[in-house]
Amino acid sequence: MAGTFRRFACSAALLLLASGPNAEPPESILGIYTRQTPTCGASGEGRRDCGLVFEDQVEVTVSNSLEESSAKDLFVSLGVHFDLGKNEFCTFRGHGAWANGGVTLGDAENPVKPELVDPACRLALIFSGRTVRVSDPGHKCRASLCTGPQRLDGVSYTKRGIAK
Repeated sequence: MAGTFRRFACSAALLLLASGPNAEPPESILGIYTRQTPTCGASGEGRRDCGLVFEDQVEVTVSNSLEESSAKDLFVSLGVHFDLGKNEFCTFRGHGAWANGGVTLGDAENPVKPELVDPACRLALIFSGRTVRVSDPGHKCRASLCTGPQRLDGVSYTKRGIAK
């Protein structure tokens, strides 16, 4: 009984170490994730048409940075549209690091509103099977990454294919 418990404890410890901050990101998370987003826009006659659907994407690729530490770094771009007629959307492009089943994102390369960047912003991607969910705890990233009042936290995408 004690031997079985020791083997289990060792296996659990190895699993935690393998999924820790120094672990390589699994290749299965790389690729393009999409979501069909209902949105509004202007019709040709100047009226609002809220029956539109826009395909938003998240792309996760291996970073092409020349830094030695970049072997475990990822490059992420994401976008989500809410109302095309009012030009309301959120966007992020930047680097992230794989740790504990998710990707913690760094600073956005070109935030929509750089004057509103919050140093407490901790945007992350959480993976579950073929789905990725955006996490913005406390909604600290929304102000600099979105043009409207919508929130990024909880927006989900489904995997479409493997990035090349």
